[in-house]
Amino acid sequence: MTAGLGGACGASDSVFVEAPEVPGARSFLFALEQGSSLDVHALHAESRAVNVAFAPWFREDERIELARVALPVSLDELGLSVGPVPVPTGNYRTLPELHPMAIDGATLLPDSVRVRLETTEASLPLRARTFPSKEDCPRFTDEVLVESTRPVEAISIGLETAVALDIREIFRFRADKSFERWPLPAGERGSAIALSDTGRIWVATSSTILPFEIEEGRFGPVALGVPSDARPWGLFVRERGSVATLWVLLEDGQLLRSTPNMTAFELVLQVPPTILRPRSGEVSLPSARFQALGEEDFLVAAEDMAAVVEYRAGRTRLLQKEGTRRGFGLLWPRPDGSVIVPETFSGELFEYRTGEWKPIGVRSVRIWAGAPLDEDRLLYVTQQGVVGVLDLLSDRCPYHSTSGWGNFHTLARLGDGYLFAGIPSSDLPSFGWLTQLE
Repeated sequence: MTAGLGGACGASDSVFVEAPEVPGARSFLFALEQGSSLDVHALHAESRAVNVAFAPWFREDERIELARVALPVSLDELGLSVGPVPVPTGNYRTLPELHPMAIDGATLLPDSVRVRLETTEASLPLRARTFPSKEDCPRFTDEVLVESTRPVEAISIGLETAVALDIREIFRFRADKSFERWPLPAGERGSAIALSDTGRIWVATSSTILPFEIEEGRFGPVALGVPSDARPWGLFVRERGSVATLWVLLEDGQLLRSTPNMTAFELVLQVPPTILRPRSGEVSLPSARFQALGEEDFLVAAEDMAAVVEYRAGRTRLLQKEGTRRGFGLLWPRPDGSVIVPETFSGELFEYRTGEWKPIGVRSVRIWAGAPLDEDRLLYVTQQGVVGVLDLLSDRCPYHSTSGWGNFHTLARLGDGYLFAGIPSSDLPSFGWLTQLE
């Protein structure tokens, strides 16, 4: 590729720049930097000859640093057009968020006629420079779907259906906002719900664990009794043919696993009581979230447990932040195999990757639950009734409050909307619906 760079005031003199090919590049940025001045131009990757006029503020008798940035997406996808790139006044991205494939640079001297680009790094001004973003920050409207005794948890079981549990009933919600409800067995109180790896729904009550046949609207026979007076915080189920393995995290910190013959539970881990933060008497019930890591391993986090439990290769380990006030309300699996874990009260983000646990930044506080917004972003809700977007590459989308809701503690993707639970302005616990505004 050869680029011709014109003079500051449209002079006919040009500098020819030899630039190596970048396989897969779909667009380029040319950055001209002199002192505190920075000018950036965009062009299509197919362009073989490019004329970029120096900005009027460049001095022709001084050196200019030239950088070419190769990008993996087109200008249309970036919301840019050929020519000078304006500084945005609204949504924006920085250079790292554009995911450069390669950066090459050269120094232009006053008498330069031809230069060749060589691999380099972006300068500090170029890294800090902002670029218009085609992406809009989403906003949502909320509404009550149905009042509930005390919502516990909601889970998606496909694109068009979600199942939810409260302490008295189980619900099936559809993307058209219709729903059905069935009472729990007499005398039982709902505690946790899970979707097994075969797509079967399981429910933990205050004393038993049993399957629920959603198409028939009935509960199956009791699989196991809960061997404790402590209520279940979370349930995780693996099914291999006719054999099921049940995992239960109890509010007293016991992590239990069913025996191979499904006749009893065995203790796998006793979480130290010093890191448990029970909130007795509050309307919202603590819910533990399990995240599978392959065939047998998993992570489990709870809003009121100040550590994440890792189960890997038959062994358990506590992953925690020293001095944390509360716990970890959600686990966000990423396409690269990592899991992002926000600490509830500080907003500090941790990344789990094949046994490694490290802090990676800070976002919002009191994140209580989340569900995918798209491949790269997570929609989250907080205990205070705030909806926000968790984007690992940017914190540019602000969160916003809903119309009076509080005590959010679950969120499930359902069609083009989201099913959640909390307490609206009526002060009656309810399941609600979030819809993205156009």
